[in-house]
Amino acid sequence: MDILLLSSDCAIAGQRTAITLFLCRIAFDANHGAWGDRVDTLWNARLEKGSVCHPKASPDGRYLLYTVADYGTFPIWHRETELQLMDLQTGAIDSLPMVNSSRSDTYHSWSSGSRWFAFASKRGDGQYGRVYFAYLDAEGKAHKPFVLPQSDPEKDDLTLKSYNIPDLSATPVPFDASSIKRINRQLKAEEFK
Repeated sequence: MDILLLSSDCAIAGQRTAITLFLCRIAFDANHGAWGDRVDTLWNARLEKGSVCHPKASPDGRYLLYTVADYGTFPIWHRETELQLMDLQTGAIDSLPMVNSSRSDTYHSWSSGSRWFAFASKRGDGQYGRVYFAYLDAEGKAHKPFVLPQSDPEKDDLTLKSYNIPDLSATPVPFDASSIKRINRQLKAEEFK
């Protein structure tokens, strides 16, 4: 089993524009709790002149979907942020031109069948993240994404300002928005020290 790791290229605290993250892989033997002795760099931040974050392997283990930005670790704030897809069998990287827009595409999640992924994009108004879905065919080609269908888009635009990290589930969520609101009002916030 391989474990994917991110390593920083910056040891200077407080210089957020200097923070870049590499994507690395090291073998791990879960039965013996032992790490491999070789680290493979899958995406080199120095060579690519950027930073990678949020790597997520497809459930079938074939692909790795991740976010690339100029720097840092909070990509939704970076207009240039885009998704990239790595074929873990060949090492080929697809820059996903059919999927990415000119405004922050990030925070992705795979479907259980590895053929769909959801992600947050600010392509609509540049301000708020909306959920988009893209299809990945059997040859690994990503198709044009579409926005999360809405029963009343105008109402949703007024009341649902932003989706953070979309996640796909094979089962219904065991709570609704009113449950979250009720719990939020019942619990006292942690005091800031």
